Amino acid sequence: MLRFYKLQKIVYTNTPTPTSIPGSNYVSFDYPNFSSTTGLILQGDAQVVENKLRLNPASRDKHGEVWYAQKVSLDEGFTTTFQFQITSLGEGGADGLAFIIQNSTEGTSWPMKFVSIPNSVVVEFDTWKNTSECNDPNENHISVQSAGMANNSCHHDYSLGNTTAIPNLSDGSVHTAKIEYLPGTMKIYVDNLTTPVLTKSIDLSSIINLDNAKAWVGLGGYTGAAYENHDILSWQFASAGPYSYFPFDNKNDQLGFASSLEVGSVSYEPGLMGNALSIPTGLHPVMIELGTTRGDLDDTYRDFIYNDSTVNVWVNIREFSALTDGSMSIIDGAPGGLPSEGGCEGAINQWGLYVVDANTSNKRLYFAAYSYNADGSSDPQGHVVLEALSGQLSTNRWYMLTITHDSASHTWKFYVNGNLESSVTKPSGIGPGALTRKCPYAIGGRPVNTSWGMPFAGRIDELKFWSRVLTPGEIANIYTAQQTSQGSPNIDFPQFSIGSLFNDFWKVLSPMVSVFTNSSLYP
Repeated sequence: MLRFYKLQKIVYTNTPTPTSIPGSNYVSFDYPNFSSTTGLILQGDAQVVENKLRLNPASRDKHGEVWYAQKVSLDEGFTTTFQFQITSLGEGGADGLAFIIQNSTEGTSWPMKFVSIPNSVVVEFDTWKNTSECNDPNENHISVQSAGMANNSCHHDYSLGNTTAIPNLSDGSVHTAKIEYLPGTMKIYVDNLTTPVLTKSIDLSSIINLDNAKAWVGLGGYTGAAYENHDILSWQFASAGPYSYFPFDNKNDQLGFASSLEVGSVSYEPGLMGNALSIPTGLHPVMIELGTTRGDLDDTYRDFIYNDSTVNVWVNIREFSALTDGSMSIIDGAPGGLPSEGGCEGAINQWGLYVVDANTSNKRLYFAAYSYNADGSSDPQGHVVLEALSGQLSTNRWYMLTITHDSASHTWKFYVNGNLESSVTKPSGIGPGALTRKCPYAIGGRPVNTSWGMPFAGRIDELKFWSRVLTPGEIANIYTAQQTSQGSPNIDFPQFSIGSLFNDFWKVLSPMVSVFTNSSLYP
């Protein structure tokens, strides 16, 4: 049984340093240890002991909490991971620790007594069996507790889901807990971070009242007549929403993740939502570089090839370029070359999304991630190549392109319009490359100071990056939502062509048919 006691005092509060992105719902923080607690609020008996966050000491009737210093958005979900250790058990040890989501009126200063936080959802890691008050199943279980808007309760009548099939939480070992939440589903992991010990259908927005989809998150530890130390060794949290978003009403990343620089005669024309980036046909470089000067981004987007990642972008090809080798850069990292040419000072891991062989009948979408060893030599076994829609691309048509990377399995997937087109698994992953080198990225061209920059020749819109792998269902929902929210004004269709009579006839006819059938206006 976990007890939530009235706060006696604030032990330590430093000036918070939020790590959220201004104007966005994206929040992430990472405390590999607690040598610094900047951005956190410590309450009750919580204190730092040898770079560990001790929520409470091994004494009777103690409690302590740590809160992130600002509310976090829950509308798109989150992942939080923390390491904990329970030691110095007295009288059998009790009561356990908890991850807390709450939106009570007094926020992080709520005068708690027993399990009395209203408007909260608590994931308890319980180490004491209290049959009379809580109807606990045993002395070693996990339960998700909520009474909705009312005061929470330890009683398992208010359990949204629980399990006893977990490791011994009080064995003195360091344990790792991970909680993943996507609207509709919560998964809880202990030590094995690939197989959840508990999966439940939970929608936080329907259980508690959120503040514009936001709430406080924190960790708490509690003792009673029995007691134990509850130490937190590390804590990470990341919103599930995108961390970088270019709507292309201008050059800016709306979430403020990266700076940007217009190169050449960049323009913005009507797109899917508002405007889109428009790249003209021609040899002269026209693009948006991700950085205020060449090479200053320090591989911000190169991490895409190492971590769990998703990139999603919409493209509309104005014409197929016959320039150079027929390659058209949608998103591209600078190739090896001299810094004066915008290069990366030699071989370095990078990735890009292109239209290739645009001057042939085999024109297709193409994603590549290039792998190099630490000494700069090429690593062909690590190269990733994904292709889609070979010989099927058309001009004046919107395509939604999605690339996902699962860093655990080293699996890459390429979706077009919500459908999986190709995938590949690289057992050894991408090589380390020359990690100290910088490599700028650009949208709509290749960032090099040469006469050919592989320009895209078309429109690019709604570019987003996530630090997680979107599910097939989420990807399909993005495509469907875009179709539902947009009518035909900004969606162009190929013109009638004698060479493909039936296909092009349907492309002309489909907008009219959609009026009566609500069918998709997208290919």
